[in-house]
Amino acid sequence: MTSIEADDQRTNVPVASHEADATMPPRPIDPPTCFVQNIPPELLLRVFSYCQYFDTCPTSLRTPCWLQYDDAYVDRPWPTVLALSHVCRTWRHVSNSHGSLWTEILVDNDGWTRLFIERSRNALLHLAFDPWAQRYDFADNETSEPRFKAACSTLNVLHRVRELDISGPVNAGVLDVLFTSGSERAEDVLIKGVTTVDLDNPDGFIPVPNALRILSLKRFATDHYLRLLHAPLTSLSLTKTSCGPPQERLIEPLVELLRQLPTLEHLEVISPIYKEEDYHVLGDPRGPHFPKTPLPNLKSLEVQDELPQALSLIESFELPPNVKLTLISEAWGHYDEENMMHESATKVPSYDPRLRAILDAQYSAACKKGARFTRLDVRESCETEATVSPVAIELCDPSSSPLPESVVLTADCEMYTCRDAFAQALLRLLPIFPALDGVHTLELHIDMGVEGWRETSRLLTAITHLTVAVGHALYSLLCADEDSEKPLLPRLECVTLDGCVSFEQWDDFCAFLRRRGPDAGRAIQWQATRACFRQTKEEEQELLEHMKSEGFAPLKWCRPGYFEYEKVPRRKQFHGI
Repeated sequence: MTSIEADDQRTNVPVASHEADATMPPRPIDPPTCFVQNIPPELLLRVFSYCQYFDTCPTSLRTPCWLQYDDAYVDRPWPTVLALSHVCRTWRHVSNSHGSLWTEILVDNDGWTRLFIERSRNALLHLAFDPWAQRYDFADNETSEPRFKAACSTLNVLHRVRELDISGPVNAGVLDVLFTSGSERAEDVLIKGVTTVDLDNPDGFIPVPNALRILSLKRFATDHYLRLLHAPLTSLSLTKTSCGPPQERLIEPLVELLRQLPTLEHLEVISPIYKEEDYHVLGDPRGPHFPKTPLPNLKSLEVQDELPQALSLIESFELPPNVKLTLISEAWGHYDEENMMHESATKVPSYDPRLRAILDAQYSAACKKGARFTRLDVRESCETEATVSPVAIELCDPSSSPLPESVVLTADCEMYTCRDAFAQALLRLLPIFPALDGVHTLELHIDMGVEGWRETSRLLTAITHLTVAVGHALYSLLCADEDSEKPLLPRLECVTLDGCVSFEQWDDFCAFLRRRGPDAGRAIQWQATRACFRQTKEEEQELLEHMKSEGFAPLKWCRPGYFEYEKVPRRKQFHGI
């Protein structure tokens, strides 16, 4: 008997046998953990419902520690819900009584996969293939064979899979065949390296999984034959995927694939894969594809690609108005021996008219009816290349339904070399956006520079709440305000410091607040939601007492859990003491 089979016999307690458990000898529990039996079942159910996502959400903040190792061959421990079911008899009964707790399945172990499928009863499933699918090639050795069996076992319950995440690239080809023509053809790929799938004979395909609504493919090469793409999907995420060879435009295969998915409500396309030769063979490789693909139900669209393809992809869709739009441009062009030289460094501004046309088509009608954005979020993009300094603009409107929750724009700013690069790009892009006169919340994660703050204050006249996350940005604001005849951002009511690690100019900040305080006929407040300032505990207490005496005690002063006070006062450090 395998350990998995033994576990199945040991833990599979039917609901009807709960009364019989009372006659069984009690399972010994250590005195420090006796309280676990007294936790109400309804509270346990809530805890278990949260913990069930630990194994299938590797990109969330709930990532289990075993996934954080770089070792490609680290074996994961027991699935979280299964481990919880072994704490005591009460916990086992609660977990085994609710099939919904066993619906999050990480498909990398045949025994565990079958156990979870059985205990989930008839509930809808979320299948996530190994997030490190490249660790074990299905055809590699006996160690990986259970993973292929686990993948094949999911075909029997594909009719009740609601969400599916597949990662490549090592096993992507096998999984593509598996979810097109079934396990027999997929096994041919493993054994022979080729498949005899007749793509012109749909009778050889597996049934369409009609319960599937959410599909995520990462590092995956596929085409429209994949049966998963014939389901009535409402959400599709494609990350570094290839959708087949193009005929005229690079984006053509992707646009044609999406034509068969009119039910989509959420679409995410991140860094699609194109072949290098296609750039040179096609006449206009970066242009839009026609006829346009209608996506009448789309609510959110995220595109991350080189700017020409990203804009062309959006232009190739027929979209309803007020779609939540995320546009992130990646740098493109050529390289030299010393510095990375991107074509985008000089050509990004030339795409502004196309971007303006997209934004006007999406939001101008709502703006004319009085809808206004109420939040502006400006931050540096998470671009991996250190030489690329993009700017992301996010506009949010939580109160006005005609506009989407957010609009995000990231533009490559390599054309700038000074510290005000972000501000220059931002000030060029801001006029493109409609309805900025309603923005009253500004969140800043970049340094605007003195001139940038002045221009921002001129463009965004309704700001009442300001959040600054960069110490240099806050200092630039103080300098710009001090040199201005009138206070910048005159309607400001609250300033939030979210980080600002290097900020030390507290006297200047106090003067900034005083200029807008009760003596000036205004009411302004401030808070530090992530107080990471480099201070000793004594310096912190001295600062807070000083601000309180000035009439500007912070609304909040929250130190993060990882924070450690400085051991030497800053003033002594600067004087070399």
